This record gives sequence, structure tokens and C-alpha cells, in this order.
Amino acid sequence: MMLILLSFLFINADNDKISPFEITISKRGERVEMTCTSGCDWKTLTFNISNDQMVSNSGVHDVSFTEHKNKKFMFRVSDFKQGLSFQALNGTAWKKLEYSSSFRRTMYLDERGVGSAKD
Repeated sequence: MMLILLSFLFINADNDKISPFEITISKRGERVEMTCTSGCDWKTLTFNISNDQMVSNSGVHDVSFTEHKNKKFMFRVSDFKQGLSFQALNGTAWKKLEYSSSFRRTMYLDERGVGSAKD
């Protein structure tokens, strides 16, 4: 039996424009792997989640990155239980998303939310 917890806070009041993107995400321990299939200038990102990271349409950035308004979309990625937490800065319909799931679950993230990866 697999338990998946999804938490959503929709309607990003600071967001003027939603920018479509599709990303699959898998987390194995501290390692996060993202594959963008649409809306990004990159195809694959891999990073260690022991420190929060910023992800945008152009790639991964340190949390001190301040030019988020020049990006189509940008969100902060943080460790959350056995999953991840995402906090949007711009380009999404959500402000914050969280999920926790089994250790090797692949998730699907887009401008509207997070869920199980598409088959």
C-alpha cells in the first residue's frame, strides 16, 4: 500500500502570467532528478536537496538568485518528509505545493500542480 500526501495552495496572487511547463521528478535519498518535457531551456537537472535550490525555465540556481521576474517560471525546491516542497516565485497557478510518498515514487509537476507521473 502506498500513501501519497499532496498539499496545495492555489492562485498565486503575485503571478501576472502562467507559463506552461511539464517536469517529472524523482527523489532518491538526497538526490533529486528532474526531466523537463515542455517549457524549459533544459532537459535534465540533478542536484542534492540537502540545501534548497531554485529551479526556473533556464535551469537550477542558488537560493540567493534574485532575478526571478526575468524567468518564465521559477520555484524553490526544499526537502519535505520523504518528498519535496515547492514554493513558486512566478509563472505558476500555485503558491506552494508539498508531497510525500514512497521512497522511489516519480512525480509530475506543471504550472497547475503536482501529482503522480503520467504513464
